[in-house]
Amino acid sequence: MFFSVMLFILQACITDEVVTTTFHPDGSLTRVVEFRSSKKDFDPGDLCTPVDSTWQITVTRDSLQGDGEYPYRVRAERQYLTVDGLNEEYKNNSSVLSAVRREVSFEKKFMWFYTFYYYQETVYRVFPKKDLDKYLTDEDLLLLKGDPSFREKMAAMDSAAVDSLTELALGHLALWTGDRMFDLLYAGMQEVVSSHPAGDLTPARLLAAGDSLRILYRQAYTDIPAGDKRFRQYFQKKLGQDPDTLIARYPGTFKKYVNLTEDILSLVYFGSYRNRITLPGKLFDANGVVDKDGSVSWQVVPVVYLSQDQDMFAASRVSNLWAWLIAGVIILFAVVLWLPRKKY
Repeated sequence: MFFSVMLFILQACITDEVVTTTFHPDGSLTRVVEFRSSKKDFDPGDLCTPVDSTWQITVTRDSLQGDGEYPYRVRAERQYLTVDGLNEEYKNNSSVLSAVRREVSFEKKFMWFYTFYYYQETVYRVFPKKDLDKYLTDEDLLLLKGDPSFREKMAAMDSAAVDSLTELALGHLALWTGDRMFDLLYAGMQEVVSSHPAGDLTPARLLAAGDSLRILYRQAYTDIPAGDKRFRQYFQKKLGQDPDTLIARYPGTFKKYVNLTEDILSLVYFGSYRNRITLPGKLFDANGVVDKDGSVSWQVVPVVYLSQDQDMFAASRVSNLWAWLIAGVIILFAVVLWLPRKKY
């Protein structure tokens, strides 16, 4: 229900989103979001990263693109005093990932000879079920995760073959997502009928209709508006209620379902971006791809964060020269005192 998002699923206006965050020794940070857009006046709601009018935004037309699908290059920049400002934006935003919880931390630790910096960011899972392998092939996973070797393989294919593979993989992921959305809806219905049974809306009738409702719900994902209409009609016939009316009557029970419904397919199709960070000093640990310039990057992709937390971390250190100098002076002084003095 509320499947209108499918009607514009092929109308992506933004592509190649890269988010670069530079962390400074004083705890402040600079965030830059770069992407390609199909139009000069882009909609910030199409981005995975919260961007609004407070950002410094530059839009240029790419002469090499000509009249291509994404002729505009956009660069948006903003300064933050601390990560608290960034986390606040994550909580209150209208981006593609507005329904997904994200949290970032940046910690500085002084250890005399070195100052250590620790970055961690988590994109929290949307659904608790981890059965993606039942829906996706190994090839689907490689494609959707942006595996470098698989990208090279696709580079040798013609565009029609690449489009076909991508459409198939996204279709499989959308099917899994639809089943997880039905799980949320059905769990809410079970809670309602157990505490507020009325007429045909009983636990026994809901159980009997469960399998058919799931099949019709899947069809509603792929056949709009006919599939949506069939789902509503069957629900009304078997349980004597209009599903939307029931959901509206118990907003607390269906809160997560309602929050996700309008955004979930946008996540599947448009919820990918590259996250890139730079820390002070020399990097010594990270779970992402380390670039030649010392920055670290990760592909943030729905095939990961829809079913499990996507954790990103990195650590660096800065050598405190003054501490080494003080230690050297102390050692030298100790050596001088320890050396035996010549007697006259």
